[in-house]
Amino acid sequence: MKKQEFENGIYITKSKNFDDVFNEYIRSADIRERTFSSRKQLYSKIIKKYLGHIDITKINYDLIQELLNNYEKTYSHNTCKVVKSIINIVFVYAYYIKRIPYSRLNISGKKETKNNTITIAQFNTLIESLSHPTSIKR
Repeated sequence: MKKQEFENGIYITKSKNFDDVFNEYIRSADIRERTFSSRKQLYSKIIKKYLGHIDITKINYDLIQELLNNYEKTYSHNTCKVVKSIINIVFVYAYYIKRIPYSRLNISGKKETKNNTITIAQFNTLIESLSHPTSIKR
């Protein structure tokens, strides 16, 4: 993924390696603490040393398959699936940041709260109307 910075009225493009994009993703991810910890741990233990230093635009099917083939001998099928999932998440994140810049926008502002309470007068009117229902003629 190439990072564009605006300098002196022009865009400057910088390459990002897989590690840069993973760290951006993990900082912005809205995930539970346990998920955060396990992804970060698996990334550091398995993925980083293999893909972390490579420009994300240079990573292809063969590199990822080679990584999975190397680790399937050591790790369980489930662990390899999670590794593949983390790699996928990073690529999806990189794609959305590049293609859809508004995807990371955070919306904040004053939250509206609805007042679902009624006053004593409204309550008494309600009770009175329920006590003496009017019949509807057809």
